[in-house]
Amino acid sequence: MLFWIIVVSIPIAYYFLKPKKEKAMVLQKPDFNKDVVYLVQFPVSPQIRTISPFALKLETYLRMNKVNYEPVYALAFSKKGQIPYIELNGEQIADSNIIIKELEQKGITKPDYLSEDQKAVNHLAIRTVENHLAWTGFLWRYGFHMPEFYDKLCEPYYGKSRSLFFFKNVQPTTYRFNSKIHGIGRHSMEEVTEFAGQDLKGTKIMIITITRNNVISNVNFAALSNILGDKKFFNGDEPTNIDCAMFGHLVQFVYMPMDMPHKHYILKECKNLADFVDRMKDRFWPDWDEMCKGSCMDGHRGIKYQQQ
Repeated sequence: MLFWIIVVSIPIAYYFLKPKKEKAMVLQKPDFNKDVVYLVQFPVSPQIRTISPFALKLETYLRMNKVNYEPVYALAFSKKGQIPYIELNGEQIADSNIIIKELEQKGITKPDYLSEDQKAVNHLAIRTVENHLAWTGFLWRYGFHMPEFYDKLCEPYYGKSRSLFFFKNVQPTTYRFNSKIHGIGRHSMEEVTEFAGQDLKGTKIMIITITRNNVISNVNFAALSNILGDKKFFNGDEPTNIDCAMFGHLVQFVYMPMDMPHKHYILKECKNLADFVDRMKDRFWPDWDEMCKGSCMDGHRGIKYQQQ
């Protein structure tokens, strides 16, 4: 069985990893309304809104800036092969950080007015979360708990037809392969702990190590907890861009309806992060429960949120 999984997963991994010519742009909303931001993302998932922390980051960012937006639920990737992405006046823009930059340049949103020191800390924190911490979560749920994850978070709204051999057998093997290319799946427990210590020297840090089939995941929640401290938001009393990013990623742990070690650690050792998630939800997602239901597949205009 394992042999055939490997045989099937190798060409699939090659297909996704090989250099590709940029695809022709196909708009999900060819009948778009002027100046409406269409956020193309995965279908809704219960309790966590979406399986993509980057989509939740963007949607929260749009709400924070009171942008007129509409979610478009589709298993459709951008011409760069990414999801989520936005469509704006017939233009397609991918990658959450590029999207935020483009919206600021177009004058649709305003940049954070922070000191250079604050900007530097925010940049490093976001990059750490998106390029390291997020991967520990992805590897845990896709690499080793995909069947349970799919049954609880995807099947309710994606449908049983997609709960097939690929999702429950091939994709976990492929994701473990990709994690080794990323780097997180290559190191021993001792090496990962040492790397974390070097990266976060001088910071009070707790390392959680999870071993299964020699794959190590380390979670740097304590560093984020220390940055947040007793503040309401990461830069003070009012939310900024970093709060949208942290909310998008932390929801994937705090609200995850699975027995996830990341979740246990936050609730036990970093309660301020859990409180922060609740605070962001209360402020920008008064309709959270509704938006985590399948009925939301019909779409939601951000302007409705603005008028509340």
